[in-house]
Amino acid sequence: MRRPLWLAAAALLVAGCSASGHEAAGGTPDPRPFSGATHFSADEARALHRAEEAEVGACMERRGLTYRTATAGDARRDAADSPYGLLRPGWAGSDGYGMTARVLAGPPPDPNEAHLAGLSGRERARWRTALLGGEEGREEFAVPGGPTLVYSPDSCVHTARTEVYGEGWTRLEFSLQHAGNEVIERTYRSPGFRGAQAEWARCMREEGYAYRTLEDPRDRIQRMLDTARGDPGRLRAAGRAELASARQDLECQLGVDLHRRVAEAQRTAEEPVRRRWAADLERFAGMREAAVGRARHMTESGSPPAPGRS
Repeated sequence: MRRPLWLAAAALLVAGCSASGHEAAGGTPDPRPFSGATHFSADEARALHRAEEAEVGACMERRGLTYRTATAGDARRDAADSPYGLLRPGWAGSDGYGMTARVLAGPPPDPNEAHLAGLSGRERARWRTALLGGEEGREEFAVPGGPTLVYSPDSCVHTARTEVYGEGWTRLEFSLQHAGNEVIERTYRSPGFRGAQAEWARCMREEGYAYRTLEDPRDRIQRMLDTARGDPGRLRAAGRAELASARQDLECQLGVDLHRRVAEAQRTAEEPVRRRWAADLERFAGMREAAVGRARHMTESGSPPAPGRS
């Protein structure tokens, strides 16, 4: 089943950064493509989510439909996730990789579930079409050499995003998500990253963890969570294993100076990509700043953000 546009976008987005995009709290390098330009901090994400939800609700109301705004997920944890599997000091000891905590928290409740349950099948279809768009009127946008985005310009989700971020945001964001993913892949393939990862893996093996890549610890914990299937004992065991692995993982990352070495590898890997997308990055920065300003104004004043169409 195709996920709603905003969920698909969130999954593609290169997540996490600090104010500079390269330094986390305590001065530990926190490398992100384009110095974190395509990321929103937890506070920014929460404000933007509220603004988008308010605009979705207004759009649905104009169409004579009821929409109950949804609360944001765990923006703080989402913003901390590294595209390279790097851990932040101070987090690993209490949160691990954040995986067991997410399972225990469960998905956020759907505030529209009860309302939809009271509608007829035809009314539910009309409601979902208004929110997400129907088969007719869909548009496609293909990134050169990349994936294709399918979206409904007339949907309330797209209308809300345009009001908050500005005209053309959906295509621009999608393009830069692809560019950021290219930076990450180039960094993964670089000798600097591979060498640093190999030293990290050697450190982990010495402590009893047979990992080869930075993704391996999370893959192991995910398998444990998958087999737990809600069993409290197995979930507790997975949580303990996650914390122990993450603590050792962080120790080895710091021991081999992984954060700095990944940042250096990325700096070289992204140079040609940044040059190719320079104009779009500049445009994105301006639209991003304006959107965050509108969203924060709405949060502080309680009034709807000024339209993003200009």
